[in-house]
Amino acid sequence: MFPFLQRFTKAREAEHPPLMGMDSYPNLCAAHDAWLTSRELEGPPRRIDPLKLPPHILKFVLILDLLDARRDAIVRLAGDSLRDMYGRNPHSMSIREFLGKQDADLLLDLLYRVARTGSPELHSRAQVVINGLNWSYSCLLMPLAPDGARVTRVIKVVDGESLRNALS
Repeated sequence: MFPFLQRFTKAREAEHPPLMGMDSYPNLCAAHDAWLTSRELEGPPRRIDPLKLPPHILKFVLILDLLDARRDAIVRLAGDSLRDMYGRNPHSMSIREFLGKQDADLLLDLLYRVARTGSPELHSRAQVVINGLNWSYSCLLMPLAPDGARVTRVIKVVDGESLRNALS
C-alpha cells in the first residue's frame, strides 16, 4: 500500500474506529464498509449508494429523517422484511406512531446521539414490541448528512441473522 493511502486509512479509522463486537455481524460489517467508503474526507457521507450494500441486506434497512422541532423521526424507506415485521408499510410514519412510547423514546435517543456524534453505533435490542410480538435483534445506526454539513438522516440496518421474535 502507498504510504499516503496508509496514512489516509489510519486517519479514517482513528476518526471512526471499528465498532466493538462488529465482527460477529458480517452483514453489519458490510453496511459499515459501505458507509466508510461513501464518506468524503471528513464527517458522515451525504448518502450511501444502495449498490454498495449487499442486495440481501436491503430488506433489513430503514432510512429515517430526523425532525428536530418535534424530536421525532419519519420513516423515509423500509425494507421488505421490516415492512413484514411491522405488519404494514411504515413509509412516512413517525417513530412514535408505530412503536410504543418506551421503545420510541429509546430509539429516538439513539438516533439523536448518532446524529450529534456523527459516528455509527452498534446496538442490540431485546423485548421490543412490534406488531404485538416481542422481538430481539442487533442493528447498526449510521448517520448521513444530505447537505454535507448537518446530520438529518440515519440509516438503521437490522442484522437479519440476529432477528428473533418470541415465537421463533
